[in-house]
Amino acid sequence: MLTDELINLLKLTSLIKSGKISKNMNYNVFKELYNDFSDLFIGKNFKAQHPYTIFLKLNSFENFSEEFLEKKLKELLEIEYRVKSGERDIDIETEVFLGKFF
Repeated sequence: MLTDELINLLKLTSLIKSGKISKNMNYNVFKELYNDFSDLFIGKNFKAQHPYTIFLKLNSFENFSEEFLEKKLKELLEIEYRVKSGERDIDIETEVFLGKFF
């Protein structure tokens, strides 16, 4: 779930860099544009996530750079590998990751 959030933030970063959306646009404008890129935000039910849930993530961009998000995603993938290979315990790894997030 945390991985999904980081990936969504990276997708939004890409859309902002390409000029398709901006950090400070209002919801009505975002909602109209959302149909053009909603296929990027497919949820667990194989349907596009509601535009408002994606719009709310735009507020997170003041705190995170693209490099930071990529670094954290890589760390999560490494944790997943260590947990699935039996090297580490998921509870401990999750606590350490969240404790060192910032």
